[in-house]
Amino acid sequence: MPHGLPAGGDAPRWLAAYVDGLWRMRYAVAVVLVLLSGLAVAGAARLMLASNYEIYFDRANPRLEALNALHRTFSRNDNVLFALAPDDRQVFTPRTLAAVGALTRAAWRMPYAVRVDSVVNFQHVSSDEEGVTIRDLVPDSDTVDGDTAAHARGLALAEPALLGRLITPAADVTGVNVRLELTGDTRAAILEVAQAARALGARIESEYPHVRVHITGNAMLNAAFPEASVHDLTHLVPFMYLVIALALWALLRSLAAALAAMLVVAVASLLAMGTAGWLGIAVSSASVTAPTIIATVAIADSVHLLASFLFARAAGATPRAAVTATLAINLQPVAVTSLTTAVGFLSLNFSEAPPFRDLGNITTLGVAAAFVLSVVVLPLLLLAAPPRQGPAPVVRLDALSRILVARQRGTLAVVLVATAAAAAVLPRLELNDAFVEYFDERVRFRRDTDFVMRHLTGIYQVEYAIGAGGPFGVHDPDYLATLDAFASWLEAQPEVVHVAAITEVLKRLNRHLGDGGEALPPSDELAAQYLLIYGMSVPFGLDLNDRVDVSRSASRVTVTLRNVDNETLRAFEASAARWLEANAPAHMHAPPVGAAVMFAYIAERNIRAMLQGIALAIGLISVVLIVVFRNVAVGLLSLLPNLVPAVIAFGIWTLLVGRMGVALAIVSAMSLGVVVDDTVHFTSRFLHARRRLGLGADDAVRHAFATTGTALASTSLVLVLGFAVLSLSAFEVNHGMGQLTALVIVCALAADFMMLPGLLAWAARRGWA
Repeated sequence: MPHGLPAGGDAPRWLAAYVDGLWRMRYAVAVVLVLLSGLAVAGAARLMLASNYEIYFDRANPRLEALNALHRTFSRNDNVLFALAPDDRQVFTPRTLAAVGALTRAAWRMPYAVRVDSVVNFQHVSSDEEGVTIRDLVPDSDTVDGDTAAHARGLALAEPALLGRLITPAADVTGVNVRLELTGDTRAAILEVAQAARALGARIESEYPHVRVHITGNAMLNAAFPEASVHDLTHLVPFMYLVIALALWALLRSLAAALAAMLVVAVASLLAMGTAGWLGIAVSSASVTAPTIIATVAIADSVHLLASFLFARAAGATPRAAVTATLAINLQPVAVTSLTTAVGFLSLNFSEAPPFRDLGNITTLGVAAAFVLSVVVLPLLLLAAPPRQGPAPVVRLDALSRILVARQRGTLAVVLVATAAAAAVLPRLELNDAFVEYFDERVRFRRDTDFVMRHLTGIYQVEYAIGAGGPFGVHDPDYLATLDAFASWLEAQPEVVHVAAITEVLKRLNRHLGDGGEALPPSDELAAQYLLIYGMSVPFGLDLNDRVDVSRSASRVTVTLRNVDNETLRAFEASAARWLEANAPAHMHAPPVGAAVMFAYIAERNIRAMLQGIALAIGLISVVLIVVFRNVAVGLLSLLPNLVPAVIAFGIWTLLVGRMGVALAIVSAMSLGVVVDDTVHFTSRFLHARRRLGLGADDAVRHAFATTGTALASTSLVLVLGFAVLSLSAFEVNHGMGQLTALVIVCALAADFMMLPGLLAWAARRGWA
């Protein structure tokens, strides 16, 4: 047989018996496969889409616990923010105020809306000889004239509660903020709210053509996650299958072989997703990539088997002899690579982000299913409908192998120098996550949010639940003075766009009800009266219940920030903590909470957690390689080409991109199990040549290239294409993961061809292999 393939009669007897028995049981196998596929379809129908950014944080995450505590004390901060931009860049004109008023009134009827704030219904406090009045800033927006609009403009631009939040200093863009109280199935509620918000925005643009409506907010962020999941599932997965099928057809020169491989990976993906459905795993924008990754990594089993089968058929072997010979040479490597791939993906259970744990577990199920299907269903397909005899697969590496064998030391030195250079630049890699940038500009949420951050207000918020020391403590003048000083300090920070605190309302009321100055109420009785008057005077839903807790023992401070990076946000948080420690009593010390705060730390936390997973995966894979190769030195040496690619790839990423977020922190662990495949197959063939064929070191390397080089190059190409498809995702987490993993795989193939032969030959010359 060519390329070291054993003849069917030379294969172990048990293997020949296995092939014969498999053929006799072909109808039973078909029935079982159909039944399992039916169960998988039923399970897949049970899959649910996760629709909350909080799914990226473990329930034990202290910052998530602090955020949930704030929500329980006050209310959730789910909202939709409409930004209205008139084409004449003037908000305070009769026609634009009419649009703002129409949107404000309609927003109250949105699903789950409990409060709507805009410049039109802002509760303006005024006083005259008849007393104090609290009413809408623009009481009748449909009939407002130019003078009234101009007067409203002056009042709005003088209100700290509006400026930088719902109106710009130039009064060219305004906002309508809708606060939500979600109940029941929040997944369905979020999508319902997003649909209603977009419909309302479209209606306003239709009725008032001079206005453009941009929509953002937490609710729209939460809706963007499942929408990204659906888009990737319905667009990328079919495209990926097409790309892989065409690549296999071109590489294997056999349409039947390509279709057989695609059937195996399609069923493996279906079984994995169906099992996830039965287990109640919610599909997120990260774990929705599992079918793509399963198909990409699982195709390797089929390619190795098919390449060997086609080589045997090209040499004239019968289908049964070719299948037997193929299993004889590939069964152990395929089993080992499936195991190491599973170990790599199972290590994702160390991730801080639950969606990546789900991704690892679902993919592991798919890898296990692909192995079983590759050694049970694929041989039956090759026996039942064998691809016709033709030329061997197109990728041949004879010339390359001669060059690499002749220059082992030089190529090994090149890899080592590249590794050292990459390691030197790794400290420059920035750990950064900005949740808005999880979506690229193809996603409307990203475009609208970028507009809002450029023209109106920030989208990143940090919140504090400032304790008052006991019931009704928020009325205490000392507490209010310290709270006001903290708010003033916050407003002075360059990162801050707006600060919302109850002191602003109390000073506004004191200006009209008290001495007419900007001071806070001088006594707790007066502060309590002011809050009572305000609550009784404003329309339903516009009170301060989301600012002050029921027992009046704490108040909420919301800080809106510019588009800051994680390092700046962490520095801001540290500065605020120092201010509170230096200027406020202990009961007023509060941790900052919010999505921005959590995302500022998740990449760092995830990397620390994943280091444990990577260490465990390396240890387990080392043990597997030592046991399989029955040689400690070879097992450890063969591990080196699997560690080097990640270092080189991350070094290149540092130079080209310079930033890494939460998702890219899992690439090392995920790709480790994948890139070991090439090493296992190459080393297995090298040891076979040494132990069974008695070849010298260089001849054994040539034998390994001849027998498995084609499959290694082919599987690597398919892997790169599959992950390249993933890089087309509009969800940056998947986009970056696809790009970096593809880069790691390219580096891994180069390391296996340029580094592994030299290491194995060096070990052989010393009698270690």
